Amino acid sequence: MQSYPTLDRTDLTKAFDLTAHHVQTGRVATAVLAVASATDVLQSAAYAAPDGMTIDGDSIFLLASLSKPILGLAVMQLVEAGVLDLSQPVRHYLPEFDTPDKAAITAWHLLTHTSGIEEVNWATALQQRPQQIVSFSAACQAVSRFPPGSRVLYSTLTFYVLAELLARLSGEPYPHYLARHIFAPLGMQDTSFDPRAEARRTVPLIGINAGQPLSIAEATDFFLSFAMPGAGLWSSAHDLIALGQALLQTYQRQRRDILSPAFLELMTRDHTRDIPHATQERGAHYGLTWRKGQWAGYQTVPASPTVFEHDGASGCLLWIDPSHDLVVVYLTNDFNADSTVRNGALQCVYRALR
Repeated sequence: MQSYPTLDRTDLTKAFDLTAHHVQTGRVATAVLAVASATDVLQSAAYAAPDGMTIDGDSIFLLASLSKPILGLAVMQLVEAGVLDLSQPVRHYLPEFDTPDKAAITAWHLLTHTSGIEEVNWATALQQRPQQIVSFSAACQAVSRFPPGSRVLYSTLTFYVLAELLARLSGEPYPHYLARHIFAPLGMQDTSFDPRAEARRTVPLIGINAGQPLSIAEATDFFLSFAMPGAGLWSSAHDLIALGQALLQTYQRQRRDILSPAFLELMTRDHTRDIPHATQERGAHYGLTWRKGQWAGYQTVPASPTVFEHDGASGCLLWIDPSHDLVVVYLTNDFNADSTVRNGALQCVYRALR
């Protein structure tokens, strides 16, 4: 049986002390930090400013782009079932996607951000507020900037294409598929594209109006109307720990109900190591929707090569390090959150490893 490092509880407390300090000094308005192994929640705590709302591990936060690997898990279930071929052009499944510049784009390109289709302009979407600006049809009409597979260019719009693949090949709308095949089996009762039924536990998102003359409530309602498959899920630390533990157990070959170990390994290996980034000098390190801990400052974290993770513009992070038997969840509610805050907490967690 494989042995894993242990976490020193005294040193681990320092990560939580630092998180509390950042909330108390106003660096972030709220924060939830949770640390777990494959079988145990080692420590979890929630913090809010004294004049703010009360939050805990069941408070519901916008995941933003952390939605991407969750949708990716559902897509990979279809791959595992032999229903979707990652190397087959998407137009084979979705005739609307058959334009000259997209003819060669495959699901692999969409999952690795190498399709060439650009990111959504959220500020423009808020300013103009046309429903069609963020949609499957918008992705079909969007121009691909370079031959697929030649560059990495992050895109949220392409996840509407992945969601449409999921819906057509499974026969279920993608929110229903996620609820039935991922959330229900894992007991993720707080996770959905619309948390308004749980308004008391839902944490308002600061900065979502992107400088537009909209109230937070107006901008949030507009955002919710998209049910964005790559940015629209809301969830709690409790649910994300359940997801992280399930994936750790899968990686350790203790379960296979969400995805088999072989397909999770395929999903979390570095697929883009040798592909240059379209707009930056250094490359990007992506699996199939998961990132590999080499982005946005995380390259300084002493993680193992097996790590897979994703964050979101709302300030959240789900970090899974199989070699260290480690899950870290960090949640906050600020679209402009300082990423060094969560990075500092993550560094402290690794310092506690023995």
